[in-house]
Amino acid sequence: MGDVTADSVTLSLLMEARDTVRGSPLGVVHTPMVCWCQTSLPPPPVPCNIHIKLENMQKTGSFKIRGVANQFARRPKGGHFVTMSAGNYGKAFAYASKHYGSKGKVVMPETAPLSRSVLIQHS
Repeated sequence: MGDVTADSVTLSLLMEARDTVRGSPLGVVHTPMVCWCQTSLPPPPVPCNIHIKLENMQKTGSFKIRGVANQFARRPKGGHFVTMSAGNYGKAFAYASKHYGSKGKVVMPETAPLSRSVLIQHS
């Protein structure tokens, strides 16, 4: 895809990414958006209109699966892929690698909690 700058992001590029994610075999779901006032969260400190996108409902627990779905659709077939993450991107990357049967490795910092490592290994 090359270098992307703010000026190069167009509506058609965003729509293409949206369609790619929608058609992904990774099972990305359409998540709801709810008004803060419909939740059991305490009211915001100042009056405002806040909506919350419930990306925690994705199979991997975060919105990162959307970017991974887009990247995996554009990656060269075959080959080995490596990423560095101790968080949600690493979990989504591991999930996609397993789904596609790709050789993928998530490199994590030594300071990453063991629980994150286990979570990523079992994605």
